[in-house]
Amino acid sequence: MIVLSNATPLINLSAIGYLDLLRTLFGTIIIPEAVYQEVVVDGQGRPGATEVGNASWIMRQSVTDQRAVQQLMNGTRLKRGEIEVIILATERQPDYLILDDLAARRYALKNQLPVIGTVGVVLAAKAQHLIASVKQPLDALIAAGKYIHSDVYNEALRRAGE
Repeated sequence: MIVLSNATPLINLSAIGYLDLLRTLFGTIIIPEAVYQEVVVDGQGRPGATEVGNASWIMRQSVTDQRAVQQLMNGTRLKRGEIEVIILATERQPDYLILDDLAARRYALKNQLPVIGTVGVVLAAKAQHLIASVKQPLDALIAAGKYIHSDVYNEALRRAGE
């Protein structure tokens, strides 16, 4: 299974102590260099920096098509990490891209890339009986200052039967 992740899901899951769900669900996670830079280097001292930096199951990979990265940098308002995840997805044909940013998700979906977000990861973890509840981690995310739209929150609870 090939799974690529942007920075925000790694940071958010680390902030609530759930980063390891990604390893349990997907095995190896691949991140582009811009995501590593954002989380581990620029994010030093913040949630995710140590966890991602020390996770042997999170692999860094450089984007081959730097021209495509530059074109998206000039043609969209997406951040570099999001762009590198999307371009790497066109190079690797992943099973999932883990993206939370709405604009990045829309762009990826428009280009027929398989997207899941942090809430989707939590739902998948409950479906595989890795966690007892989706409410607890979603509430923890909100308590940590992460935004989850009320419609997304309520739909996640509904899908989880909570």
